[in-house]
Amino acid sequence: MQSVNGPMARSLQDLQLYCKTVIAEEPWLYDPRCLPLSWRDVPVKDKLKIAVMWDDGVVKPTPPITRALKETVQKLQKAGHEIVDWNPVDHGDGLKILVRDRHTV
Repeated sequence: MQSVNGPMARSLQDLQLYCKTVIAEEPWLYDPRCLPLSWRDVPVKDKLKIAVMWDDGVVKPTPPITRALKETVQKLQKAGHEIVDWNPVDHGDGLKILVRDRHTV
């Protein structure tokens, strides 16, 4: 399994700094799996539409994780954001492909 960038941050500005910094290093020159994309500013919307995956059908989240997701969803909805359920179709098939490919490398 390949690693991915998945920063955790306290603000949108922190994420923006992280992304700008990574893109400025032109990672596509070192990793052929990276696409050459330049940074572009995008206007930030006041209200977001956020998908939540409660269970991927492969690994069931523990009760504390489910509780944290529920609390987060409630707070986001209270702030006016739209929350939709994400149906994780084919995750099991993706896992089979991932495991298969790992054994052939």
